[in-house]
Amino acid sequence: MKARVSQSTAKTLSYTYDKKIIVSVSMIVKNEEKMLGTCLDGLKPLLDAVPSELIIVDTGSTDKTVEIARRYTDRIEHFDWVNDFAAARNFGLEKCRGQWFMFLDADDHFEDISDLIEFFSNENIHRNYNTAYYITRNYTTMQYDTYFNFCAHRINRKTDDLRFEGAIHEYFNNFYLPAYYSNSYALHYGYAFETEEKLIEKSKRNLVLLEKELEKDPDNLRNIYHTVSSMLFLDDRKRELIERSLPLADKSDEPVLFTAYFNAFEMYKKEEQNEKALDVIDRAISKANPDNAVLAEAYAFKGGLLNELGRFSEAEESIRNFLEYYKKYENNELDRGVLGFVVSNWLMPEKRDSMQNTLALCISGQNRPAEAFSVYADTDFGSVSAETFGKIISTVIEIAGNQAAFETDSFRKELVKFYEKIIGTGGEDKTAYFVQELEKLYYRDREFAKSFEPEGEEAAPKGKFAEFMRICANGDNAGLEEFTESFDALPAGYSEAVYLALMKQIDLSGAISKMNFELIMAHLTTIALYNDNLPLLALNYKSDEFYFSSIKNLLFGTLLFEAACSRAGALNDVQKSALYRIYLNYSSLYVANVYNADLLNESDVGALPESDRFGYYMGAAQKELDAGNKLSYVRELKKALTSCNSKQEIIKFIINEFSATL
Repeated sequence: MKARVSQSTAKTLSYTYDKKIIVSVSMIVKNEEKMLGTCLDGLKPLLDAVPSELIIVDTGSTDKTVEIARRYTDRIEHFDWVNDFAAARNFGLEKCRGQWFMFLDADDHFEDISDLIEFFSNENIHRNYNTAYYITRNYTTMQYDTYFNFCAHRINRKTDDLRFEGAIHEYFNNFYLPAYYSNSYALHYGYAFETEEKLIEKSKRNLVLLEKELEKDPDNLRNIYHTVSSMLFLDDRKRELIERSLPLADKSDEPVLFTAYFNAFEMYKKEEQNEKALDVIDRAISKANPDNAVLAEAYAFKGGLLNELGRFSEAEESIRNFLEYYKKYENNELDRGVLGFVVSNWLMPEKRDSMQNTLALCISGQNRPAEAFSVYADTDFGSVSAETFGKIISTVIEIAGNQAAFETDSFRKELVKFYEKIIGTGGEDKTAYFVQELEKLYYRDREFAKSFEPEGEEAAPKGKFAEFMRICANGDNAGLEEFTESFDALPAGYSEAVYLALMKQIDLSGAISKMNFELIMAHLTTIALYNDNLPLLALNYKSDEFYFSSIKNLLFGTLLFEAACSRAGALNDVQKSALYRIYLNYSSLYVANVYNADLLNESDVGALPESDRFGYYMGAAQKELDAGNKLSYVRELKKALTSCNSKQEIIKFIINEFSATL
């Protein structure tokens, strides 16, 4: 597409419009009852705030589309469809009388159109521009978790020569600078609702029209791009078009040229022709002016591939270039004109955050793990989403997964500084999540606790976890008991406090009283995962009086011995017997105390959680044994064997041990 460009509205452009109407909005529709109401509800604030008109061109709807449209406008026009989108758009354009013309699709939805309202309401703003863009966020899944952005040229001054061209993927025949780039964006759901069959059907329909356009102008890069984009699978025809577009792009000065390079990059990367992929991206970079926003896209593609190839130094350079251009993009320091022709994959915050994480991995991959934290120096953890924060922490933990890196003092100190930054800006939930990850690192090497000790005259790291690490490093028994009771409930991430209390015979009653079942279970599961000596600690901890002093303590004892039994593999038979029998006793006593004995019978037991079913059968078995009914005792144990899958080893051991006495 050849573009005529002008910086002047007064000398170059010719207008015929109604001065009472600032903006005319036009749509072409057919059978859009599913989305049209939502679309027009999002548009209505603009129509109400600005002198405007809405023209809806119906091309043959058989559902309630026209009925819905009449709720918003009486300007309903009918157009006989002729397999030409530009013809339908031009029909609507001819009906418009406003100073500005805007078009959109029925599956577009503005959640916030305030920026466009300000643009059209304020003559001091819109008189300085001849065209305007807004972002369409194109969702591709029903879950709305995958999308790509496109900077849509949907708004233009209503000039006398303004027309649409293109039987499909129609576009304005002219665009005039300067251009305004709106902060308003439309959510586009069309792709999300399509089934695979519908996508294939639409692709075939589009390809028929696009191939006809290509026949008219086979070297038109725009037509080649749209044809390639409509091909769902990489076949010989798609490969031929992509290859043919590259020399055309090399000679072109049109913004659409970058689509040729990006399509080729994706093709070569998919085929693992990585050097060819890098070559076409370098050609794209060399064709762009230094202030072109497309460079952000190109450097992101290049940096990502270089990282996958393990070429970390080169990847780092490209990713830093991307982040630099992204910052300029946010500050409106780049020429965005090309984004009206190129789909934006990377110019969105979540992709920026993803590439930032990749940069950290690249730096670490060059044996500079401590420096990797500098990537997040400007990150405001309070404002990033929980999902983004989770990915950042996953990256940090992945870097810490390098044992050699984690064992260095410099890395550990930077990790502590990173922890301090998070507790300063991240909020309670994010801090709690990170603490749980730090606990895993602590269990890898308990010497990590010493990293939270201040050096020289420096201030001690703040926060509860740092305080706890210093308790661990110094073996502060008195401080430990006070610490475990300092929370409303000892949260996940502090399981070591429970472990140390068990090991040092410190009373946990106060902490236990504040915890619920799930939290006690989480702590003991973590302790069992990282400590082989849990069975012996359980056997040695306190006396029966401790566990029987409250229901909460009895619950703790039951769960403690359940967790200990999971690590009983290294015990001898005498130790196993003692451990298992204490667990059976506590489990049955807990069930007897929690459930109403008059209401609980065997027919109801199946509805209980497995651990409580186990406790019920153990209690029933013990009653039979106490009554001297040895066969009934074994029968109850076998009932437990069939209904408590996770307790099989314990039950078989008890049955075999008892059988040996007969």
